[in-house]
Amino acid sequence: MLDKAFRYLRSYEMMLLPPLNSWVALAIAFAALLIFVSNTHAQERARSLPDVVSQFQSLKHHGEWLGFNTGLYSFDDFHEQTDSIFTNTSSHWQGIQRFDAANGTPYLLVSRSSNASSSAGHLAVVQMASRDKDGERLRSNRLLKGEKTEDTSPPSQDKIVTLLSFSDYQHIGGTQTVGNILAVPAEEKVDESADIPDGRIYFYDLSTLPYPTLLSYHLDIEDHKAGVVGITDLPDGRYLLALSWGYGDKVEFYKSNGSDWRDPNFAFSLHSEWNYYDLQGDQDWPWQFAFTAGGKDIPLSYSHQTLNFIKQDDGTLYLLGTHNTAPTAPSDYLGKDVGVLYQVGGTGDGETATLTSVVGQRFYSRSPGSIDPPLGFKIINFSASDGAYISPSQELLLYATEHYAQGPGGSVQVAEFRHRDVYRAGSPNYYPTAKIGAAASVTVGNSVALSAAGSKPPKAKPWVELYADASGWQNQTASVEQTAVATWTLSPSSDRDRSLVIDAADIGKDDYNNFGDLDQTDGIITPKGFHDTASSVRFWAPPGCGPNLYEQDNYGGKVLNLRAESGYAADRIGVVSDLKNLAMRDSSGNTTGANDKTSSLTLTTAGCDQPITKYTWSLSSGSVGSIADAGGAQTKFVAGNVPGKATVNLTVCTATNLCDTSSQHIQVVQIGPLLEKVYGPGEVRKNHELTLEISFSNPDAAAQHSLKILWGDGTGLNENIQVSERFVSRSHSYAEAGNYHVAISISDQERHGTSQNHLVTVTDPAPRIQAFSLTEQIQEGDSARLTVGFALSQPAEASIDWGDGSVPQDPRIGQLPNDQVVADHAYRNNGAYTVTISFDDGVDVVSQSGIVKVGNVAPTITNVGINAQGIYLRFTDPGLGDQHTASVDWDDQTAPSTQALPVGSREFAVYHAYQPAPQGFGKPAYQVVVTLSDGVDNGSKTVTINVPKGDLDSDRDVDRNDLNLLLGERNKLVTASACGSRCDLDGDGKITVNDGRRLSLLCTRSQCAMQ
Repeated sequence: MLDKAFRYLRSYEMMLLPPLNSWVALAIAFAALLIFVSNTHAQERARSLPDVVSQFQSLKHHGEWLGFNTGLYSFDDFHEQTDSIFTNTSSHWQGIQRFDAANGTPYLLVSRSSNASSSAGHLAVVQMASRDKDGERLRSNRLLKGEKTEDTSPPSQDKIVTLLSFSDYQHIGGTQTVGNILAVPAEEKVDESADIPDGRIYFYDLSTLPYPTLLSYHLDIEDHKAGVVGITDLPDGRYLLALSWGYGDKVEFYKSNGSDWRDPNFAFSLHSEWNYYDLQGDQDWPWQFAFTAGGKDIPLSYSHQTLNFIKQDDGTLYLLGTHNTAPTAPSDYLGKDVGVLYQVGGTGDGETATLTSVVGQRFYSRSPGSIDPPLGFKIINFSASDGAYISPSQELLLYATEHYAQGPGGSVQVAEFRHRDVYRAGSPNYYPTAKIGAAASVTVGNSVALSAAGSKPPKAKPWVELYADASGWQNQTASVEQTAVATWTLSPSSDRDRSLVIDAADIGKDDYNNFGDLDQTDGIITPKGFHDTASSVRFWAPPGCGPNLYEQDNYGGKVLNLRAESGYAADRIGVVSDLKNLAMRDSSGNTTGANDKTSSLTLTTAGCDQPITKYTWSLSSGSVGSIADAGGAQTKFVAGNVPGKATVNLTVCTATNLCDTSSQHIQVVQIGPLLEKVYGPGEVRKNHELTLEISFSNPDAAAQHSLKILWGDGTGLNENIQVSERFVSRSHSYAEAGNYHVAISISDQERHGTSQNHLVTVTDPAPRIQAFSLTEQIQEGDSARLTVGFALSQPAEASIDWGDGSVPQDPRIGQLPNDQVVADHAYRNNGAYTVTISFDDGVDVVSQSGIVKVGNVAPTITNVGINAQGIYLRFTDPGLGDQHTASVDWDDQTAPSTQALPVGSREFAVYHAYQPAPQGFGKPAYQVVVTLSDGVDNGSKTVTINVPKGDLDSDRDVDRNDLNLLLGERNKLVTASACGSRCDLDGDGKITVNDGRRLSLLCTRSQCAMQ
């Protein structure tokens, strides 16, 4: 195998692989080649459509905005010059194809020509990692609330991850994939003197993404260029290739000689040549033509930018050609982006290929607020890259890019043209899948387990599209656009009505709460926003889901709820052709008048992802046996007493009656004994006997039989039965309540047997708590209330543990089957307490708990007394267990007095003596702040303590005691006096009678009487 790998490796042209800057990259490339060796032969064929013409006509004319970042790669020559729209015309994107990797990750393969003739062209591998991996529509990746789409950059993970360089050619043209093969045309030599053909078509294997593998075979074009290529496979497995170049007046068709790309003899050869002189069908297109050849207007006035084959299920082959009608790219401001569908004939050996024009239409995607045509900034240009893609659900999509890289942050702008109007056979199947798991045969009287292996439908992707006009999508009248520059005639299929597409997956990504903030376009002159212009609607959603259209911004005013009806076919699209005829609802849900004014929208998705809710088993007519449980996901088929055949049917349904049915045959055979009947009660009490009566038969009267019973609790019996015995009775008791599957089997000496199961429920009814309510938040001192509803089947005792250390409460409970406990409990301390109520019937204990949170209450100072010694204080606090701390700030610059109080104490006294200042003058009034804390919250109070001037003994009055104190120090110097400067009231440094006179005048009591 390794030798083969090296042999294939030698046959590849390594120069066109992505740049290999390290041995690691080389190892990756080599691994990719090894993968190609094993995978290329397994490539899928080109997908087909049930009706190509219908799908093409149903492509929406306005593209949805996408984009990708250039990643690590910079293209300086990609930015359009501002001095002229005709400058820098050669450097632009040329072709685009979508391919989904094996893990579902979508990729875009975008070819690019360089600006200078000496520069190599490229093929960019773009990984769209932010998009869904289901192979369906990518949807816009440039939605952002509060920002215009044109200003929104694509997600950072949507970027170029690999860039292939073509060193010999600077122009890499329009491309196409077939299966996992990508055809890439190259022309415009980098070195005109190089000995290489004028054009060459390369082929890549995409199964090794993100590093495409270059195939060894390429097709050289010697006498002209190779600008645009299309490729598909034929019914016989060979490949058909279409090639156009220059002004596109010719198309060459090539056919391969085989289907195996690994075959060293694999090659393409010219099948036939076609030119526009031979064009068949209607050419009366409504857009202008650039030139006439052979007496005919050539509808593709500038060369095809894309030629993509599209297959139909019935084998009909079409070719989609796209271009911009402007004679000189990138002057797409003056041209129209056009697609023309041709039917291809003459592809058989010995025939001449023909093209018959079938239908053509215009496509639009522009910057909001622009005028088009002829002016306006368009985010796409069909003179740049565009290409077709068919999804796994057979939906035709069209992708196109802008000419350069002028998106936000240097990103590349892309448009996705999707299709909404018709249902396609093979669309994502929103029905469930039913499947039966069962054995193919069973003996008479025995049973076979049946299991439903049904799976729910794929996750639904509801969408809604609003139109500005009633029945806007049905507008098939040709119209004329008159501008200051030119008059433009539009095709009848050009739907010019404004529309707004909203996918459930994108709800929340844009301003759907205010249509006025949405930057939509009408194709001529666009006022900002969609506003309240919705007059008709199409939508798809599973039953029970759908859009809600609101009269006002931000989901205000009346509402119109559009819903798919119960049982609504999943393949149908809801259509409301005139919204003003539908009654809306007010904020109370009452039906009110109709109104086509809608300014905001929600899209209900709840229930759209529908699980299977119903299983139905049945037997076809003539089946021998029965179904044990016709409505369960797991059941069993019980064979009858005679041989035969049974057909088991399973139907699975969702809640909205989307159903699927499957069937399976089971053969019933008769061998050995037949267990005819097992009789016994389905319910017994714990420790009470279950008695089973068992009867069986056997055509062989002399057969020896054995009975085996597995009681389902880990015990059983296995015993022989007398030859003549055909009826037995056995009993068993269970020690624990529960459901038990009893398995009974009878077998003979040849080990032929029959069995049945018996389900028994062993009961020991415990008390049941049916309701539990507990006050969640109280304060200290308040009571919490517990209310519990319960049911008893036998007497029981109740107990409430309040969680605070108090003695559990024993409430009286009634003996009725249903009763209630209501109990209150006061909490004295803050905290969180777990309250548990338990019921004990002597066998089982059931309980339930809840938490009550008790908030802290700050202490409240109720009384403050002042005396000569200090302060006496009383306070209240419902927190009986709180530890309190008192602090007194005496307002005399002494340290506060702090005191811890005993638990439960509600009063305290604290003493303090104020020291007189020099000359006996103190602060006349002290603002004393008393603070009391319980460790969580504080209570405080401020009191005033007056200290009179002349208070020498600190008893808060001036009386004879103070005079005696001063007179006792008379005639002493201050420095020699114990009274010090306090007694020197006149400040002369000596205590004299003059100081006494001054003090007597300060007495606070009559005649300076002592207290």
